[in-house]
Amino acid sequence: MDIGPQIRVMRAVRGISQRELAQASGIVGRDLSLIETGKILPTARTEAAIKRGLRWPAQADVAFAILEGEAAT
Repeated sequence: MDIGPQIRVMRAVRGISQRELAQASGIVGRDLSLIETGKILPTARTEAAIKRGLRWPAQADVAFAILEGEAAT
């Protein structure tokens, strides 16, 4: 699963809107929408800001890897 859908899932889990996440992450809402739909890839800095805004747990990366059928690292 690409990072966009992962962000969308985590945002739903946290119960926050795109607007709220964009504000918490300090990014433009349109950019967040484009990232979630896979139209653009976030820079490492933007991805880190989004993950901070979502309070992204380390275990989430492992969970997404399992859901994709990849070996957990």
